[in-house]
Amino acid sequence: MNRVNYVVGIDPGFSGYITIMNCADLTIQCHPIPVISAGKKGTKKTIDGPAIREILNSIDGNLIGVGIEKQQTMPKQGIASSGKTMYGFGLFVGICIGLGVPMFLFRPAEWSKEMLKGVVGSDTKSRSIIRAKELYPLHSLKRTPRCTTDSDGMADSILIAMYSLMNKVPLSVRGV
Repeated sequence: MNRVNYVVGIDPGFSGYITIMNCADLTIQCHPIPVISAGKKGTKKTIDGPAIREILNSIDGNLIGVGIEKQQTMPKQGIASSGKTMYGFGLFVGICIGLGVPMFLFRPAEWSKEMLKGVVGSDTKSRSIIRAKELYPLHSLKRTPRCTTDSDGMADSILIAMYSLMNKVPLSVRGV
């Protein structure tokens, strides 16, 4: 029996998502980035590395590769914020290396240029939500059933997974 091939898209960060995409039928599962409380009072948040590893290990099939949006520090971004951003990105890279999973690292402008082509608007976040809804009209982009707004992090991770599949995974592996 052939095992199913999967590709993963990750929008790193505290409000990001991990999307697992079946390479053959393009079905998806979306997981919020696991976060745990840290610090003396439990008010600081940190990304839960072991939980991320468990999500990736739970894939029942061949994990072909993981597409991760590259992170960078921005002008006028504080030192603590820059440190958290780069720590999270490094954590994802380290987990993939530890699991022996190929990584595809994309600058935001690289994947969004192709995936948002033809979507009207100037705000990248809302354009990502529009495109993800076009691709998956029956999939809710809300973080929880009580949320009133769609998650741009979930939309981005879906589009990163699709971009990874379209640009990095050979047709023979996709089950096409």
